[in-house]
Amino acid sequence: MGVVKSGFILFSILSFNAFSQDIDSTTVIKFSIVDEIPITQDCKPKWEKEKLRKCVMHSINMHVNKKFNVGLAAEIGLSGRIKVTNTFTIDTEGNIVDIRITSPNDRLNEEAIRVLKLLPKMTPGKQNGKLVQVEYEFPIIFNVQD
Repeated sequence: MGVVKSGFILFSILSFNAFSQDIDSTTVIKFSIVDEIPITQDCKPKWEKEKLRKCVMHSINMHVNKKFNVGLAAEIGLSGRIKVTNTFTIDTEGNIVDIRITSPNDRLNEEAIRVLKLLPKMTPGKQNGKLVQVEYEFPIIFNVQD
């Protein structure tokens, strides 16, 4: 049993080292683990890492809260708790690309895409000092009452 564990740990270390050496502009890293996150215009690059992370998340949330038409769900006959899951990538030029939406209705998907395309260009993220693409995921959750 000890041999299996050792082999697995060795494989994990080798995989991590290979990943860290093969980073280029096509590499996509999740927002939660990237060394240097993409930065919105509202946030200051010199802030401490956790403060900067919270600022970027807040900035994106405020943009979505301001622009997303939550009344659309009632218009199309939905009620109750509505969840729209948003995933997008910030490319190495700071643009929003590869938008993927999951919701109970295509019109909500279209609305989420519209809103995300309005996000301003960001300062791109970096891993090991190299520009990388960063994947960001968050839900929009709201209630529609009958």
